[in-house]
Amino acid sequence: MGLLELNMDRLNEFFKNTDLNFWENQEIDKFVKNAFSVGYNKTVEDAFTKELGLIQLNFSYNDFFNLQKDKNVVQYFEKFINEEEDFDDILFYIAENKSDDFFKLYEDNFTSNSIDFSSLERSASFSPSEPSEYLEANYSLERNDNEEIDFSSIINELDKRISFAIRIKDLLVSNRDFGQDNLTNLNLINIIENQVKKNINQSEYFGKNGFLRHILNQSFELQKITENFFNEDLLRTKEFFDKTLDQLQYLKKYIEDYRDRNLARRSSYTSRRNLEVVPSVEETYDILNFNKKPSLDELTEKLGLSLNKGIFINTFAVNRIRNYRDDIKKIKSEVEPIINEWDEE
Repeated sequence: MGLLELNMDRLNEFFKNTDLNFWENQEIDKFVKNAFSVGYNKTVEDAFTKELGLIQLNFSYNDFFNLQKDKNVVQYFEKFINEEEDFDDILFYIAENKSDDFFKLYEDNFTSNSIDFSSLERSASFSPSEPSEYLEANYSLERNDNEEIDFSSIINELDKRISFAIRIKDLLVSNRDFGQDNLTNLNLINIIENQVKKNINQSEYFGKNGFLRHILNQSFELQKITENFFNEDLLRTKEFFDKTLDQLQYLKKYIEDYRDRNLARRSSYTSRRNLEVVPSVEETYDILNFNKKPSLDELTEKLGLSLNKGIFINTFAVNRIRNYRDDIKKIKSEVEPIINEWDEE
């Protein structure tokens, strides 16, 4: 059982044939349920980076959540959410009581691209040379938004590489003793040596004794090759992944620092330009908290349960809220005229 490379084609095959008798489908099922849980008890980072198990992802979280209209995927989500009563209760509660507030937050957080799912706290011991022209590089502060660098897609891809390198390192360490013990041929050598002792009077080069001595020599050779691998080659492999991981982590930190520096410059630049701008009445109310928008926690505080910002990118959960809201509105529109008639009577 090794790593399972999961791309969109393989994922679509799973949703068409979800036979969980195969270990590959069992791993995909765990991943899918974690992804469906984003916003509730999983973050985007949990589902797509930290808790992949034996899976190596070859697509992004955006690719997954773009499957929101796929009939097979939606059916799998509905089966999942019907079994997750607490999660579904939150979605229904929001639809019934807080839908306007939720979709205001949705627009603010999701459509404005202000959610940051990319940060992973990693140490970076590798420090390659840093050309001064890159350290001081800065794109125009007045640049059109359509020309912005897409930092999220770059960092998201780096996170996948970092996660893969960490899992390979962990597998190398955890499976070293197991692999060495099972490949050293000590039991095989002992068995053959016992057979040689039983046939000690036979010719050394002919007959059974010659045959046994030949395969004994081959077993010693295999043992030597195995020991050389675990003492030298495996160590070099681990060193390679250590260096690769350090480089990936350094590159990610460098990109994040560059992004943050430029965001700070842009913010400072915008602040200077707005110093002489008189705020509108609406902005003044916002400043005084007369028009304060609710937080995500406030939407569900009465339930004693909470959501995280991943809910805004979980298209399946958002659609569940939207469908509940529409159903409730439809029921109300059908029932209210009847109640009004009763009141008139």
